[in-house]
Amino acid sequence: MAPMKYLVLFLALFAAVANGNNDPQCRGITGDNGSHAIGTADVVLIGSGPAGAGFLHRLVRIRPDLSVIWIEKGQDFKALNWPEQITDVDAEVLTNIPRKKLKHIAGKAWNNFGGGDAANSGGANYLVSDEPYDPVDVFELRNHSIIPPTKTSERWVKAFESTGFKEGPPPPIKTDDKDIVSQPSSLRTEDGRNRLLLADDLRYSTENRKVTYAHARAASVIREGNTGRAIGVRGVRIDHAQDEYGGCVAWKANLAVVLAGGVFNTFDLLVETGIGPEKYLKVREVPEDWWTPNEDVGKGVGDEHSVVFVGAEPETADPYGAQPRLIAEDTNGSAYEFWTKGLKTWLMVRTHRNYVIWTGLRFVLKPIVKFAGWFLQGSSMWAIGVFSDPIIELEAIAKFRNNTWSPWGKFNYNKNKLGIIIDDSKITATDKMCKAINRSMKPMKDGGRLQNKVKAGVGTRNRRRLLWLATKTGIVNIIKPNLATFWNADKFTGKGCSTDMFASYYHYYGGNAKVVDDSYQVKGTPGLLISDASVLERLVAGPTSATSMQTGMRVADSFVASLGDDS
Repeated sequence: MAPMKYLVLFLALFAAVANGNNDPQCRGITGDNGSHAIGTADVVLIGSGPAGAGFLHRLVRIRPDLSVIWIEKGQDFKALNWPEQITDVDAEVLTNIPRKKLKHIAGKAWNNFGGGDAANSGGANYLVSDEPYDPVDVFELRNHSIIPPTKTSERWVKAFESTGFKEGPPPPIKTDDKDIVSQPSSLRTEDGRNRLLLADDLRYSTENRKVTYAHARAASVIREGNTGRAIGVRGVRIDHAQDEYGGCVAWKANLAVVLAGGVFNTFDLLVETGIGPEKYLKVREVPEDWWTPNEDVGKGVGDEHSVVFVGAEPETADPYGAQPRLIAEDTNGSAYEFWTKGLKTWLMVRTHRNYVIWTGLRFVLKPIVKFAGWFLQGSSMWAIGVFSDPIIELEAIAKFRNNTWSPWGKFNYNKNKLGIIIDDSKITATDKMCKAINRSMKPMKDGGRLQNKVKAGVGTRNRRRLLWLATKTGIVNIIKPNLATFWNADKFTGKGCSTDMFASYYHYYGGNAKVVDDSYQVKGTPGLLISDASVLERLVAGPTSATSMQTGMRVADSFVASLGDDS
């Protein structure tokens, strides 16, 4: 009888799974009459990236009486034992941390809600400290991010003043005898702790505010009469193992639904809701009675591309933290920046292949690994970021529906989980870009960071000779980070500038700039707001995460203003 009992249980479980997959996007869920509704709040916010965190950070301070349900999916929190705090990554600044802790960091930003990774996001997927800290004023972070003590500071000040905010003195987040200040967007405190901004502060309710955190996958927005006002969100809850469970549910919104999933997730949610180009609504098989056609959705997307350069540092350089970005040029709305990062740290964290090589060989070929460590600790990856013109168009394709598909469907799982194609082949390097790039590379080629005096000792000279040889022989390409498809330290000796210099840095923007009105509300759908980089026509100079966070705050200001005095 026992085998028969297990067979019956298996068939029952199989039937339940199959039944749950009949509506993979939960399209039949409305939350009416309490059906599948698991929560109601004044605002339902989707996405925990910089803009979502900025929106919530601002809202709970100017209207703490409003209740909020904060939905965030994340990417691989199983590796992080989500939502427990991480307290074992401080000492080495993310270096030599077991790879299982870093799966999500190497992932592309558009694969997870939040538009960023754990090392650069603004929301609940921050790595946080085990000690309490006072709430951080993100407006001040934006104003200060970051004005290094050099002549270049004037350009930063002008860039920030152009956003409408006042200048303030740079905070002492990290300084040393060279007067180098790290970016607040990197959130390194003076004692070396990492990424401790908003997660714990915003995720929970307190005595003075009402915030409910929901670890879930949002599927689409619930609208009144299918095409009217936004009144909620349908989706699936997620457990700590990143598996969907509990079936389809609904979160109801009394006042507004706010999309802050980033350029790609917000595009996906709009299309699944019925808002977007007709051809994409058809390809996603969105019910026709949901349709609110809008050909502007997904149009005018831009990207930050990077030109990569490797340089040998003076021995006194700190090989581990990010150094301040310096604006090289800012014309016609395009921002040209260059920045440095310890090469050893970058390779250990960002490139899975090199992490395996490093950790695997150091026990077998100690002399070689020791030599490599000597070189890497004295070298850095440098780059110039170019914010491209907004000419990319997002394309929606049919997709599998995450874990709500049948078990055998996973074997044919589409690698593009969002079902979105991004074709940035039209992005080219203009003459103006080339001139700015070449001008900016000159001080790099001269050696040393701009804010450091070059101390070209024997070790530095030997490292530079080694780098020159590695470049000439092509060996340097073996250790390129996964974000950069171009890696050549010698290309800039001439005046050439070609498109193969560019590699996407995943700082996308735009796509919904014409979809929202001046109050960031989606045209034709009252109560539906967008709070992320997709509403930006251009990026401005400075850390992109800070720009997105500031945008979210402006959306919150606009939303509260729309409520008037009677709410």
